[in-house]
Amino acid sequence: MTVQVIASGSKGNAYVLRSEGVAPLLLECGITYRDLQVALAHQVTSLAGCVISHEHGDHSKAAVRLTAAGVCVYATAGTLAALNLTGHRAKPLTFLERTRIGSWSVVPFKAVHDAAEPAGFLIEDAAGDRLLFITDSAWSAYTFPGVNLVLIECNYDTSMLNAAVMKGKLPSQVAARTIKNHMSLANCIKTLQANDLSQCRQIVLLHLSAGNSNEKNFKSAVEAATGIPASIAPEKGVIA
Repeated sequence: MTVQVIASGSKGNAYVLRSEGVAPLLLECGITYRDLQVALAHQVTSLAGCVISHEHGDHSKAAVRLTAAGVCVYATAGTLAALNLTGHRAKPLTFLERTRIGSWSVVPFKAVHDAAEPAGFLIEDAAGDRLLFITDSAWSAYTFPGVNLVLIECNYDTSMLNAAVMKGKLPSQVAARTIKNHMSLANCIKTLQANDLSQCRQIVLLHLSAGNSNEKNFKSAVEAATGIPASIAPEKGVIA
């Protein structure tokens, strides 16, 4: 499995999962439909489907247009309702139940975020390669065996966040919301260590705060804690 990053960050998120010989799967669609068309060389309808973690625009912006184009969109019932997404192309997912999307297998699990019914995903291709995807979640109560690739939020460092509040650079209300809805470096490491990483080849860190994170320190801290190569998600590019 490879991951094509179309967009990653607070301005929009969209990732294309590819596996040899099968239709690709779109993970998040938080950019314009036109930008998706360009990124996919105007082959949007070749997708097996699109999976969305929650209804916020930076994760779901193109959802309605995708269904209109004939692409099935998969999300929890709460997320579909929040998006007012109906019709036979809107496919509800149930927590901890496996759903087949073409040659892909998707298991959603509960995320912790200020959205209707947010989810993380364990996604497996036909060859058995497993991707763990957790974004916009303060923590995760779930663990999975045999994970090969991890895309996980690592939004802020608690000491940096507290220092920003003390210096008046960040309103305390914003800091409180961040703590409640996004994953800290410490929680990211705890989540990773709780999972079986014995077969993991790479950890990719998502959604780093512009003011309360440090890419170099986050990368080295995660590598030291897990023994797995880590990287920061590029705004665009391919993750092996």
